[in-house]
Amino acid sequence: PRYTPSLAGFLKYHWEYPMVPSHPSGLHIELQWRWSSLRSSRKVGEDWIWARPIEVVLGSTRILSPNIENYLLLLCQHGAGHRWRKLQWVLDLVGLLSRQRVDWAEVTDAADRLGCRKPLALGLLLARELGGRVPDLKMLRDPVVLEEAKWIGKWVLPIREDPHPLREKLFDWRLRSSLSSKLEYLQHLML
Repeated sequence: PRYTPSLAGFLKYHWEYPMVPSHPSGLHIELQWRWSSLRSSRKVGEDWIWARPIEVVLGSTRILSPNIENYLLLLCQHGAGHRWRKLQWVLDLVGLLSRQRVDWAEVTDAADRLGCRKPLALGLLLARELGGRVPDLKMLRDPVVLEEAKWIGKWVLPIREDPHPLREKLFDWRLRSSLSSKLEYLQHLML
């Protein structure tokens, strides 16, 4: 297809597109082409997502899927990227954690390597609040994660009203793992 300047800009500054925004079955599909949007300044590719894939059955078809640890990171990063606006995203974590065994050392090491420890911790903390099987990991006691979880519980999950846009930017800022990532975020806001 021929790329127009507006499409090129969309592809550069966005990372997902809803394919089926309101299907009657409730099915929601998003096409995603970048791993972490603006959450980490670390330049990691997407190859890690497909390291040691697992085979799952979708309908009557066998397909490859990221392994449980990588899928957990993807779900937490996705939820944090949307500021956990949908309860379904937390429930997806609860469901995954109830059906699958997780190698917690592997997932926390990967989160550190990818620069997404806080989004992971926040997702796990929210899942635990809704009954998800999450061990008592040190990262869940991070004061920033605890404060952001309270904010989400107060404003986002009940969907009483839209949170203030500046508070949303603060959320994005606080979940960043390093000074370079925070500076990159400020640069993005100013453009």
